[in-house]
Order: sequence, then C-alpha cells, then structure tokens
Amino acid sequence: MENATSKLIPFAIVALIIALLCPSVSTAQESNADRKSGGSEIIFRLEKMRDKETAEIDKYNAEIQKCIATIQTAEGIISKARQKGNTEAEQIAHNALKTAQDAKRKNEELKRTAELNRNRADAALDYVRKGGAEPEARMEQVVYENMNDLWVQNQTDLIEQRLREPNPSASEIYRSLKTKVPPPLPNRKYDELKPGDVLLMNWEMDKSLLINLGDRITTDVRSPAYHTVLFLKEVNGKKLFLDNTPGRGSHVISEDEFMRTYGKSDALVASVAQPLNQEEADRIWSAAKELIKKESAAQSSKSGNIIDQTGYGLFGNDDLVCSETSRWALVKAGRDIPETASPLKRLLGIHYGPANFFSDKYNFVITPLWQAQKKEGQK
Repeated sequence: MENATSKLIPFAIVALIIALLCPSVSTAQESNADRKSGGSEIIFRLEKMRDKETAEIDKYNAEIQKCIATIQTAEGIISKARQKGNTEAEQIAHNALKTAQDAKRKNEELKRTAELNRNRADAALDYVRKGGAEPEARMEQVVYENMNDLWVQNQTDLIEQRLREPNPSASEIYRSLKTKVPPPLPNRKYDELKPGDVLLMNWEMDKSLLINLGDRITTDVRSPAYHTVLFLKEVNGKKLFLDNTPGRGSHVISEDEFMRTYGKSDALVASVAQPLNQEEADRIWSAAKELIKKESAAQSSKSGNIIDQTGYGLFGNDDLVCSETSRWALVKAGRDIPETASPLKRLLGIHYGPANFFSDKYNFVITPLWQAQKKEGQK
C-alpha cells in the first residue's frame, strides 16, 4: 500500500502543475475604442501605440516567467518519477514540459515583435517631436507595419466606400457607347484621386527608382507601365501613397515625396486605374459588347483582328474593351490581355490588370492621369 501511495504522489503533483501552472500564450486584445483613431493628434496616437506595446512586453515577460517556473517544476517531477519508476507521472510531466517550452518560445517571439513595434513608434514619435516634415506619412507607415491587418481592413473600407459613389468616367463612357459618340477625354486629375486608384507609371520615369518585376501589375517584361503606386487617402489635406521600391520594399510615401519622385509639371505622368462597382462595370461591358458586335458585322473583312479602325475606335474581348479615339480602357483585374500593336494599349499598358492590389472580381477603367497645374509662384 505504501509503494502504491508513493507512486501516486508525483501524479497528483503533476495534475496540480497542469491545473495551476500550465502556461498560456498571451495575445493582445484590441477594443473598439482602440480601432477608432478619430481626430486624435499624431503624437497622442504614437504615444498610445508605444504605451500599448510596452504593456504587451510586460505581459509577455510575465508569461515567460510562468513558463520558466513550469519548466523547472516539470523537470524536477521527471527526475523524481524516474527515481520511483513512475512512468505515467514521468510522461505527464514530459508533456507539461513540452507545452511550457513551446509557450515560452511563442511568448518570446511575441515579445520580440512587440519590442520592434515599440521601437517603430518611438522612432516616429521622435521624428514628429523634432518637427519632421512628413508626420502623416510617418504615422501611416507605423500603422501599416505594426497593425497591418487593421490597416488593410481600413483601406479596404475606404475603397468599398468610394465604390458606392457613382464614377463620372464610367457614366460618360456608358453614354458614349449608347450614342456612338466618343466622350471627352476622360482623365482623373491628380487632385481628384480617390482611395484605391492605382497609378500606372510609364516608361519615362527614372528606371533606377522603379521595380521592373515584383511590383509590376504582372510579370510581363514587355509592359510599358514599369511601376505601380496605390493612392491611399488624404490626412490633414495631404495625400498618402503606398509605394514599393528597391531597398525599402512596401512603404507609405507623402505627397511631397510622390511629387519629387514622379511629378512632372503640366505633363502626362501616368495612367490611373479606377476600380468600378459591379453595376457600373456590367453596364459598360454590355454596351461595349453590343457596339463591338454591330461594328464587327459591318466590318466583316476585318474579322479576327482585335483592333477595329471604325470611327469610335473600339476593340475588345471578354477581358478588355478599349476606345482608341477617346483614350480609355476597361480591364478585368488579373486577366492576361493579348499583346497588340494598339498605340493606346502601349500607352496605358493594359495587357494586364492591377491584380497585385485587388482580387479578380474587380473591374477597372484606365484613363490618363494629368498632374494638377501648379499655382502661380509655386516652385
């Protein structure tokens, strides 16, 4: 009876360890209040982010200490269980030991991430306090890096919000298709950019600044759009963009940096792909296909040629419809568009869709982007 009791003691101790000391992995919980930046000042937001990460680091440190205590206790039980020949207690203690070791590694990893996040917030806070010229972009970059899931969701919400509003270019194109009268040149001015607009930079840009692969809309090396920049939003009246360049990867840039890098006075600096809601896209697809069918019937001698030289200058297929005359294109994201001799397609780079930023469900109307004219006296 005595031997049986002595063998049960380690088992009871292990059970107590599992009940009281079994480690957990600490996870940060974000309240609804934390998700609302409201009109908070940049310094206040950065201080809040820094303090939050400091609290997380303290939490992970506490969990790590619990794991260390559990590891030490489990190792002691394993030693005693081996001495007494209690294999069942030894196995349970081994399981508790492995759980504690795994949790310790995980909490250490989370702690390193929190420390990195705190360092980013601290660096941005120091930059802003010292009067850095681009505080909005710096703040957005910290949110992009530290809270990427939240950042992506917020940006998606902004895009969905703009899609609920009518797109003037789409309306003009639809009316022109129904009347067979090319619309005025539909362009999106720089000061009219909206969240989700994808800027397609042309070959005139300094290629040393651009990524030829990876940040392309596709990996088609023949593409004239060497680079893409995503317009994010305006903060305090200043535009913010998401860029991707060698050595820096994806990063938020300010309006000033965008203009320094890509801006040209009174010049066509890029094309812009505007996402359309499904209703707008369906109307254009339907009207365009109807017009293409009618014009193709009248131009039977040109069957098989994707380029139609009729007055409207319309050509297309199931993935693309384009007007040479009025310089616009509707393209589905993620679709491979056949290469063509079309000057418009070469200009706009529309052998492809902006699949890097949007799923294949999206449609885009691609038009020229004209930089807003500089005010008198502006450098």
